[in-house]
Amino acid sequence: MGSFREQMREARLSLHDYMSVDAMYFMEGTPEDAIRITVRVHEKWVALGDMKGTNFNYAETESIAPRIIFMLSEISPDRGAIVSVEPGVAFRVDTPLPPDDISVTATVIKLTESETVGFPLPGDAP
Repeated sequence: MGSFREQMREARLSLHDYMSVDAMYFMEGTPEDAIRITVRVHEKWVALGDMKGTNFNYAETESIAPRIIFMLSEISPDRGAIVSVEPGVAFRVDTPLPPDDISVTATVIKLTESETVGFPLPGDAP
């Protein structure tokens, strides 16, 4: 049994192996240079408002705050990069957050289906 940090690293790797999806990563405007990676996409509802966290829903609204988790062994995401996941589903990296040991989370912007036309897909890669 290793150190706590090693155990957490192994747990994160197992989680990523189990929950990740194949994706294509490329800089905006250069889809021909796409590389195949695996990512975990999180599209989660976040409560907004002046009474956040009360569970009584006073003056609260909800908003989607999509994020993607990347493995640093595959790529260190750059602002403006595109992550194409499946037909009609792609995201633009907005803000990469500080790395967390072996992974990095980035806030992303979901692109409309019409904006994804012609993007490479994970199934297209050899």
